Amino acid sequence: QHEEYRLTRETQYFDIKTVADVNSGLPNTMPSVEMFKEHMERMRIGKDCEIVCYDHVGMFSVARCAWMLRYFGAGNVRIMNGGLQKWLKEGRAVYSGAYTPGEGLPTEGDYASWVVQDPSDLAHLDQVHSIVSKLHHGDKSWQIIDSRPPPRFNGEVEEPAGTRQGHIPYSINVPFTEMIDAETGGLKSNEALTAV
Repeated sequence: QHEEYRLTRETQYFDIKTVADVNSGLPNTMPSVEMFKEHMERMRIGKDCEIVCYDHVGMFSVARCAWMLRYFGAGNVRIMNGGLQKWLKEGRAVYSGAYTPGEGLPTEGDYASWVVQDPSDLAHLDQVHSIVSKLHHGDKSWQIIDSRPPPRFNGEVEEPAGTRQGHIPYSINVPFTEMIDAETGGLKSNEALTAV
């Protein structure tokens, strides 16, 4: 789809399935900073660039992309509300053509200075176990939110890559689709999000 149309020739394709620790045995696992640097160098994206992220359809993966960029040190990251779908609905111009990572971007630049800004932004498995234990013992100062659709949260459908069905004990389900305006494909208003 990226070759079919994108905003500009220089627009880079950030695949959350590839920009991941593919050796972990679980899908979409956070990459190490070294793995992340390799991908950013290939795409010629530096942490000091102004970065705008968008999805082809709605707002499905774009939040993960933007969050990862910020986690590894990007200081100026924004999300295009409504993504390419909204852009096209508004009749705006797009580019179509073959895609090569880094195409049209300077070959010289600081593409390797990525570094984790705040390690506590990422909860590791042992930390999640600890939080579950606290919730089990009545500590209400923590909350685990699962943003998957209800059928996945409830274990009613198969999970990708053969992972276990269901949800983490004591987690609550706030489906990401509840955050999206069905008409525009963008995020709901602040008032509507507060109501969710």
